Order: sequence, then structure tokens, then C-alpha cells
Amino acid sequence: MTMKPDNSGMRWDVRECRTRAELERLFRFRYNEYVEKKGLFQDIADHENRQLTDPVDAFGINFLAEAGGETIGSIRMNDFKQFVQTFCITEFGVEEISADMLTRGCIVTRAMVHLDWRRKPVFVDLALSAARRLRDNGLRWMVVDTATSRKAGEEDRFISLYRSMGFEVWRRDAAVPGIGTGAVLVFDLEKAMANPKSLARLYLSEPARTDAAVS
Repeated sequence: MTMKPDNSGMRWDVRECRTRAELERLFRFRYNEYVEKKGLFQDIADHENRQLTDPVDAFGINFLAEAGGETIGSIRMNDFKQFVQTFCITEFGVEEISADMLTRGCIVTRAMVHLDWRRKPVFVDLALSAARRLRDNGLRWMVVDTATSRKAGEEDRFISLYRSMGFEVWRRDAAVPGIGTGAVLVFDLEKAMANPKSLARLYLSEPARTDAAVS
């Protein structure tokens, strides 16, 4: 878990969801942000319980950001050794990045921060928390798409944020089911750690956790 203050004294923490109660809070946050505000995933959302989840959650590691007892952000990481969604191969072309991608790669999805917190570095903290887990699990590559941010007219800002962490654009346009078209970016841990200007190198230079396999 990380606790971060900003210049205004506002604080938030980012942690992995380890209990059912935390996951349900995260699923309700997703429903509010994706389904109610953006009108996405209407066909798969649990409207009765006001939650957004899918079968991929069973294979993923979910992180939430919290401030004052309220969920303000989310991100999900899926190890390709556990599960690979078809579009990662057909649309993103992940196997073209490296022959080892399906054994040492992962994807992050459901990356969202509440509107009131988007001027704070909450999003960066979430993404780097997932990158830390990538490192701790002995993985090398992380893939992300910008379909949601493109739909919201914020793609350039998010690409800039990802690049500051060491991501590089892999494909300019790829179809993401249920959302639309976006760019595909790839983070190479080895390359990022060799770059002294990479934000990921600064954040990930600490020793790996000994409990990395615990989820």
C-alpha cells in the first residue's frame, strides 16, 4: 500500500484488493464511472447491484485508489500466463512484440480515476503500482490501450503520462471490444530500468517484495 499527499494536503492510498468487500467497492466504482457516466458496457454490467465486473476479474489483480473512505481510482492487471483475451492477439498483436510475451507479459485495463482527482498524480500512482507487481512477478512487458481516453477526448494527455513512465506506442489504432478504437502502448521493464529519465526506474528501484506471489 502507498499513501500519497499532494501540495494541498489531500491524501490517497493505492493497494491491491484482497477481500471480497474491497472488490465489490471497486466494481461499484467501475459501474459509476464506465456505465453511468460514459454509457459503456451496458450489456455486461450488473445493473441490479450497480456493479461492473467480468470473467477476466477472476484471473486478474485489481488495485484501488482510496481517499477519505471513498474509492477514487482503479486499475486491473492480467498476467498472460493466466489468461489472454483474444483481442490482445488479433488486434493488439502482442505476440509480435516478443516471442516471450505470453510467458512474461501482462495487460492493464479498467484504468480510471474519478473526475475530481484527475489533476492529481493518482493515475500515475495506480499505473506504477501495477508496474511494481509486474517486476515482483518476474514479468517484463505490460500492454495498455487508450480507447477509453480517446473516446473522452483525453488520449494525448494519457499517452504523455504513459510515456513518462516508460511506455512506448506500439500501434496507433486497435479495436477494443465494448469501447472503440485506441492506441496500444507497451512498457518494457528492462528498457525502462536502463533509462535514467524513466519515472518507472525511479519508482521501481527499491528491492522486489518477498511476498510477490501473494494476492
